[in-house]
Amino acid sequence: MGMLSPDGLDFLRRNPSFDGWVYTATLQGRYDRNDRPLETEYRHPGTERRLAALTRVATARGLRPGQVVLAWLASGSPALTPIVRASSVKQIEQAVEGASTILTEDELAALDGA
Repeated sequence: MGMLSPDGLDFLRRNPSFDGWVYTATLQGRYDRNDRPLETEYRHPGTERRLAALTRVATARGLRPGQVVLAWLASGSPALTPIVRASSVKQIEQAVEGASTILTEDELAALDGA
């Protein structure tokens, strides 16, 4: 287990019969909860820029940042299937809404380019 490498993404793009699955896609609520900061391994020079782009898209859509992450994974190329853990019906509903949201080309470009 680990991060999906560029080679892994390329493999999934060239072999659409294989599915990519993302574990801990929402980083246990870290995108949505101020009391759960990102862990050190997720912080790098581009983190703040990417979080700002995520927040802009989420605010414009009326979604939580974690929902936009799920939408981005499902809307990407290749589309990746997020695996989420929920402790309430509300969290399940939010996850389904996020994963079923179709991002526009402009939104994808903003997230991908950040």
